[in-house]
Amino acid sequence: MGGEQKPIGGAELAEAVLRELVERIVLTRDEKWAEMDAALHGDLGTILEWAGNGRENMKAVIAVPEM
Repeated sequence: MGGEQKPIGGAELAEAVLRELVERIVLTRDEKWAEMDAALHGDLGTILEWAGNGRENMKAVIAVPEM
């Protein structure tokens, strides 16, 4: 019976759902390398943008260590 699949649940199910909703994540540093923008592409990014009423409400500052 090679066609049988084991049911998943809990963390495995959550990971599978997120992988279906996220197409890719693009990280971009600014010119001074002090901040980084993260753009979430895919259905989850669209849902979060609608819920946040646009990109401006989704900004977060992430500290990047100096190199």
